[in-house]
Amino acid sequence: MLSKAIAIWQQALQQAGTWTALVWTAAFSLLLFLVLALIGAGGIFSLLIHPVYMNNPSGLSYNMARFAGSFLIIDLILLAAGPFLTAAIYGLYGQAVRGERVSWETFWIMGRRLYGRGWGFVLYVILYFLALMMFAGIIVMLLHRIGVILVLLAFVLSMPWVLRMTGGLFVDQLTWSQSLAASFRSSHYGTLLLGIILTGIVYVLAMGLVFFVIHILGFVGSILMFLIDLILSVVGPVWLLSLYVAAQ
Repeated sequence: MLSKAIAIWQQALQQAGTWTALVWTAAFSLLLFLVLALIGAGGIFSLLIHPVYMNNPSGLSYNMARFAGSFLIIDLILLAAGPFLTAAIYGLYGQAVRGERVSWETFWIMGRRLYGRGWGFVLYVILYFLALMMFAGIIVMLLHRIGVILVLLAFVLSMPWVLRMTGGLFVDQLTWSQSLAASFRSSHYGTLLLGIILTGIVYVLAMGLVFFVIHILGFVGSILMFLIDLILSVVGPVWLLSLYVAAQ
């Protein structure tokens, strides 16, 4: 299965469209930053051009309401943008590992088409960490140091479930309930777990090498680390989704 995953991974990375996720993510983040900066600056500017004095409490309330409202809008935009970005990136990668042709437009197409699944993924992540924290609280309280080890072990052992949930939503584009049910399948669980563990080991080794290079090269090493982080942000998720497809 691992050899099949490697073949899928290589095929996906050979598509230039797969790497457009980097460009579009940067452009989307920049646009989002500019919009939020304008809204935030507007709220602050309203306080500066409409000075409020102690003898004008109604003006104080109005300006503070405008100021608070601008940051409420910022929070709502961030809340809406997160699922879109998740759907766009993982939807694009999902198309690539399925062997579909991806292009410059795929990022935005997937963001719109899978926006609801982006929210579903956010909900799943919240529920997952809530369950993990509840489990950790009980186990650590009862077993102390041994409990910490068991929590870390449970976290690692649950990674194939998270991967299958992600793949179900963005590769096979299943509904939330279908993806959740499929995530607990026992077939190829061990191979998925092995692939995820190997991925973690390779990542740690790569980061260790990068930090060593930074120590030697200084500023040039920092630039190199930034470039490697960008590459890994594409290579890593595509590899994990390739594992998911190979395990089907």
